[in-house]
Amino acid sequence: MGKGIQEIHRMTTAESVIKSLESFIISNSLKPGMSLPSEHELAGSLGVSRNILREGLQYFKTLGIIGTKPKTGGYIKSLTPLNPFGGYMPFMHNNNKVIREISQLRMIIELGIVPLLIKNISKENIERLQAIALQMAKAHRVSRRRLECEFHSYMLEIVNNELLSGFKPLLTEFFENNNMLREEDEENIPELMSNSHMAIVEALKSKDEEELRRITRAHYEAYMR
Repeated sequence: MGKGIQEIHRMTTAESVIKSLESFIISNSLKPGMSLPSEHELAGSLGVSRNILREGLQYFKTLGIIGTKPKTGGYIKSLTPLNPFGGYMPFMHNNNKVIREISQLRMIIELGIVPLLIKNISKENIERLQAIALQMAKAHRVSRRRLECEFHSYMLEIVNNELLSGFKPLLTEFFENNNMLREEDEENIPELMSNSHMAIVEALKSKDEEELRRITRAHYEAYMR
């Protein structure tokens, strides 16, 4: 017997508004910074109340796609996800499995961007990364976390990929604010952390892709035990 007939999903009015707004944004090729029609105009065009329209608009506001300004009304804020995991991050910090998986994701992404890093890296980029790494040797625990976040965030910036930048809060800030990460030997950690990041800088200086990949894998081993 063949596959059964798929059940029809009846959309709510608010869901229909969301679909209509999606089509409106796409068909009019709206870009970030461009204004939307007023709520009165949109509600009239869609044949819905302003309350129902606001339900649909709230969906896009939550995603960071639509913003509002006093007096001028709605506008396109961003069409690229800026922090797709933002709402989930407060619930992810006390889970060792999640920490390992995010570490794996971070390693996979950093291994993947190696060719672009090598291609895009400039003398100024290297100098800034080196300065951050050197600061780690003298920093206390909270500052080290912040500096590591800054180091890896800056590497993602060098790649110049807007979509990838949306993952920065998950891939870097998550680790800055996590109290479950291991720091077994507090006395030696500052020097070890500084040295491991300086090794990344040296590999970038020499544009050695294989060495940079090797160091990156070693860098995340502690998180994935």
